[in-house]
Amino acid sequence: MSIRFDHTTFTAKEVEALTGRSVAQQKNDRRAGYAEGSEGGWVRANPYALARSLVMQVLADRGVPPATAHPIAKSASTLIILRAFSLPGAVSDPEDLARGEEPLKASRDARTLRYLIVSGKDQPRFHHIADVRGFFEDQPIEDEIAAAVIVLDLWRLADQLLRRAGKPLTQVVAVED
Repeated sequence: MSIRFDHTTFTAKEVEALTGRSVAQQKNDRRAGYAEGSEGGWVRANPYALARSLVMQVLADRGVPPATAHPIAKSASTLIILRAFSLPGAVSDPEDLARGEEPLKASRDARTLRYLIVSGKDQPRFHHIADVRGFFEDQPIEDEIAAAVIVLDLWRLADQLLRRAGKPLTQVVAVED
């Protein structure tokens, strides 16, 4: 017998309650190609889409337009979910079917990446890092990277996402071979 991880899905109304991203804005995001889903149909968001919506809204709340926020949200979402899946209550496995198997495979180094720093003027550059101070101390003073950046704490966003969801983000299911 093998297992699979079935991700919890969320309605547009639930996404709004969890992220603050209105149903209307989610629809606009889909039309603009910033979110997955079909036009005119019911859409359910998986944890990755939920994380993208959360980042889009966090940035929108700070005046970052969707066209700028979208690539940042895409870059951040997998590491947010990687962290969220490691938190207590994120994975429902009452029968211990997974026996320690993770829902998202990643290197040990990836699990230490807490921050996403976005820099660059014309073209965004994404820096997934474990230590903000070290990042800035390692940059040459004349390099524009450290002059103006967006910093996201991916671990805090993961904690927020799981706490707001109030239920596991994925369930372990037995599959007959």
